[in-house]
Amino acid sequence: MTASVAVDEATLTNTWAQIVLTPSADEHGTAADGADPAAASGTEAADGTPSERPSPLTLVLNLGDEALPAPGEVLEAVSGADMLDAVGPAAEGTVPAHGIAVVR
Repeated sequence: MTASVAVDEATLTNTWAQIVLTPSADEHGTAADGADPAAASGTEAADGTPSERPSPLTLVLNLGDEALPAPGEVLEAVSGADMLDAVGPAAEGTVPAHGIAVVR
């Protein structure tokens, strides 16, 4: 599967960045992983059932000194503060201080 990558400039600060990865269709109008073409376009599959392209994922970088609320469901998070300062992992649903998170 291929994806476009873009920085969400509306959220960009000196300590916070959100990088959005959006799945895309290949040049033949099919999902790059061989899935149903309708799935790549967000329309209907051949059997008439609704299908959608996978939802975008966002890589969130938090360079600040405190954990902050994540802009979606946290799938995975790594805390630099925990690794370096032994402060413990961030609370659920947050992007850890000096860390990253992948959210949906």
